[in-house]
Amino acid sequence: MLLQKVLFYYLAVITVLALKVPLNEFKGSFSAMTMHNAGIELARNRVPINYLSRSVINAELFDPNTAILAGFLDQVVAEDKLMSTAVYVAKQMLTLSIPVHHLTKLKTRKEILIALDTAIKLDSEVSDIA
Repeated sequence: MLLQKVLFYYLAVITVLALKVPLNEFKGSFSAMTMHNAGIELARNRVPINYLSRSVINAELFDPNTAILAGFLDQVVAEDKLMSTAVYVAKQMLTLSIPVHHLTKLKTRKEILIALDTAIKLDSEVSDIA
């Protein structure tokens, strides 16, 4: 099951790599709404500071290799290496102790999870349609 999930993730991500890659949470520049607070918190947690304004405020689209630098993607592989890379990563993940992995992930992400709870509450109270 985990192998299938990782393979699906890789297939889903890689199929769009010929395109320009936006910040996944961003939809604001293309609508009349600002980015939601939760999306901004996710970006602050993942996107390096030198790409934060470019991706969140300016809605800049990046080529796949720049999207790696911006923290949108973990890696880009050639089409002929896609399946072997996905299988390799999935097999690596299968070696993890899932309970330990889960608890470590929660500890690592504690601050962002608290910030997201706050942002989601704020988003539910505020409407900022332009």
